[in-house]
Amino acid sequence: MTKLLAQILGDASPHFRLQLAELERASGLTGADIRLGMEVVNQTRYKMRELGLDPHDTTGPELFSALKARLQEDEKRIRDALGVVENDTPADITGLLTWHLDRLNSPSDVFAVRPSVMRSILKNLDPKNTVKKLGYRSLDSMLRQENLADVLAATTFFESNSWQRKRLDAYKKLKASDFEHRKAAFRAPRGLSWSKIGQELSERLQHGVVAVPEMGAIVLLPVDHNSACFVIANMLLAVKDFNNIRALSTWLRLSRIRRDFGRQFSRAIQQEITLQTDVIGRSMSWRSVHWLYGHTLARQSDYAFEPHLSSADFQWLDGESVLVKMHPVLEFWLNTEKLAFVVDDNAVSLNVLDVALNLSNSLNYAERTIEHLQEAIHRELLSSYCQPDSLRALVSSHLAPEYALN
Repeated sequence: MTKLLAQILGDASPHFRLQLAELERASGLTGADIRLGMEVVNQTRYKMRELGLDPHDTTGPELFSALKARLQEDEKRIRDALGVVENDTPADITGLLTWHLDRLNSPSDVFAVRPSVMRSILKNLDPKNTVKKLGYRSLDSMLRQENLADVLAATTFFESNSWQRKRLDAYKKLKASDFEHRKAAFRAPRGLSWSKIGQELSERLQHGVVAVPEMGAIVLLPVDHNSACFVIANMLLAVKDFNNIRALSTWLRLSRIRRDFGRQFSRAIQQEITLQTDVIGRSMSWRSVHWLYGHTLARQSDYAFEPHLSSADFQWLDGESVLVKMHPVLEFWLNTEKLAFVVDDNAVSLNVLDVALNLSNSLNYAERTIEHLQEAIHRELLSSYCQPDSLRALVSSHLAPEYALN
């Protein structure tokens, strides 16, 4: 692996280099890391020149500050495009965000728990703290008047660890027939109780985006946070959660024939889904498989996994493109997800979500995040070495006969 990619990933150990060598041997391809490294360098230099910086005479802190300044100006443009005005409350802003996100022209089907089933689960578990926080005298009253996804988002913060374990245990008993296909939803709960909750959580959270994958929903809580990049950060995080929920939905649909469907679902809510395989020399997360198929293979064959899945099930919503559709000046951020400037062994991320979180959370140079850049580089390396037949074999192994019901 090139020194540049090792510096970006923060792992230049022999073990990681060995993994890359295994990928090369399994795929029969060589040099993909060199090509990716050159692409990162050349495109990063181009973006730096757009910012008015000389790639050969710029420090890491200088680029870090320039990126944040650029995105702060873009935040104003996005707020104008959404129609945000000075006196808008956090609930007003999240309402505008969800209204826009719900109207994006993108496949949005998900496989989620039926509302009637989730209502029964909540009745059995009785989330007393959430009922109280939302200002209701009884659980039945809350369930009649509140959206179930909103309620589940609130339980994340107000119910005990013991209650959460009982919820996950209840999920283990679910069957595929307890799920249904429906459109993913972006939610923005409103009302006095939700405003109070937003104020209470504002000191604990830098954003109010809560994924509720079991209901196929992303909830934007009205957190009172006047950061320099609150709108863009929340929009990009919501898009990221949307893609993750869509990836989970495809995996659940493939898992419908498994005898242990409920246990698999409960586990997937708690942790990353990984598939063990020898076809590419290592295990892979399902999210990576979903991204790889959607970005590199789906257009090659629309029928690869029918009748289980179609190519539309693997389509991702691109956060950068969402921003550009709202204001063309934000085209600067297109294709920046894997770009980085490395100087003195320190990487500065041009990934727009990393920049947004650095700005929104008021992080200084030493505290900066490059998490989403690193995720993008990992995906790009995998896509370079992963052959179509190997990836199809990996997914098909999940449909093996031993998983079928007797």
